[in-house]
Amino acid sequence: GMFGGPCCDISEALNFDGDNEIVVEIKACNYGKKQGYDFWNKQGKNSAIVPWNIVRDSSTSNGHFIVFGIWNDIRIELVAKHHISRPYMVTERITDDEAKIQFEVEISDGSVKELKRFFGIENGLYDYTRAYDSGNTGAVREEAVDIEIIINGENKRVFYSKEKVSLTDFASLGMDDRFWELQFYKKEITISNPKLWYPNGMGDPFLYDVTVNLLFDNKLMDTHSFKHGIRSFTASYTKGNKYRTRWDKYLFSVNGKETFLKGMNWTPIDFLFDITPDRYEWCLNLVKNAGIQLLRIWNGGGMPETDTFYEICDRLGIMVWQDLFVANCGDTSNYPHDVLECQTAYNLYRIRNHTSLVILCGGNEFNPYTVENAASMFVMQRTVETLAPDRVYYYTTADQGSAHIYIDMEPVWYRHRYKQLPFLAESGMHSFPSFKTMKKFVDKSEIDESVCDLASPTFRTDFPSLLNHMSEYHPERIPRMMARNSQVVDLTVASLEDICEASQVQVYEFYQLMIQSMQ
Repeated sequence: GMFGGPCCDISEALNFDGDNEIVVEIKACNYGKKQGYDFWNKQGKNSAIVPWNIVRDSSTSNGHFIVFGIWNDIRIELVAKHHISRPYMVTERITDDEAKIQFEVEISDGSVKELKRFFGIENGLYDYTRAYDSGNTGAVREEAVDIEIIINGENKRVFYSKEKVSLTDFASLGMDDRFWELQFYKKEITISNPKLWYPNGMGDPFLYDVTVNLLFDNKLMDTHSFKHGIRSFTASYTKGNKYRTRWDKYLFSVNGKETFLKGMNWTPIDFLFDITPDRYEWCLNLVKNAGIQLLRIWNGGGMPETDTFYEICDRLGIMVWQDLFVANCGDTSNYPHDVLECQTAYNLYRIRNHTSLVILCGGNEFNPYTVENAASMFVMQRTVETLAPDRVYYYTTADQGSAHIYIDMEPVWYRHRYKQLPFLAESGMHSFPSFKTMKKFVDKSEIDESVCDLASPTFRTDFPSLLNHMSEYHPERIPRMMARNSQVVDLTVASLEDICEASQVQVYEFYQLMIQSMQ
């Protein structure tokens, strides 16, 4: 549950007359079974929902070091009896002179448990029909609240509404209380002559300021503020030939304009997730300046990105593809699907108002069609289709015409080999990071001497510190990387600093030629 709550109602446990203490128990994913832990969950016995790069194994960076703990803020929210939850605003359609926007928010008055499990794993469709056996009267009470919506753009008000809403009388509604959720308020909003949100390189990523207030007896009880960009995002089939039955849509259009997408993958920029807003700002401005239009949040790294990340992407015009919670796993049949559902739902509630979020995906490099994974896939898919139906959704990648290419071939061959490929979701070549980074972690004795053949058995014994910090160390891939490095430096006497610099130069040239050859 690291990335989806837990969220608990603590009102009955609070001591209102004195101090309170919160105790959090933390267990690593391999708690009680460290020896022989099945990192890849090939046997399907692991119940922890842990993507590959957080679990760690001998093939990934930092070896068996497992990340766990309190990684983000813990907070207590005190809410009024009458309050609003989970506002959602989405552009429905755009014409030459106006935009239609659908808005929805949940109203709570304390009469139902708003933090209960979302849809109910055990409650099937047949059970749900029983919710109406006693009738559904639509009964309301005499109590009413006012919902106020204010939208500002370019320092002026472009929309305002204030509407009285009678509160649902759940006690006499006639609906089975196992299926009560909250009261929903919906509003269709028209914005005349809208200013649209465009991704990097296509136009201005304009954002409107939205404020939603709830008033009771003319008193402000709750308020939510967020930004909204008016835009459409659709996917259609690419121009290339179809070669497989499973061949999905990867030609993207923003506000009706097709684009040859310029994108890249984004992994967590700090292994312990200790990322300040300034670091996000610096990195994402590099992304913008490189002309990138879309970032795929690679969930092999396990982290659904933060509010800070999404707020900056909204502002800079960087679209986001967010992987969900299954990654590099052969068998998820033992996953607790109620937890998986809650993680998916909590994160969608958190990020779905961000204009930059355009694509959701089940996860990275797993087979969603197997019996062992189909149930997990269904839990995520139905949650996305219920809570964020306007987003494009893919089961996983690589799949259905998207490919992950790591051949380390000459980059000019991309145009010839992959001309008909709908989508290149991952590609590249191996390299070292900067020497400035490496010398912080690698033992000094390994820095000062010449590096031996990285693919040889002696490398494992002579350079254990360097080995432990090499991501995905596969000896068969090393010669291809080193062959490129040899064009820059004499490998027979090269130090770690020499190899770092040479690999950086070579990877720069590789990506430059790869991108040029594919356009």
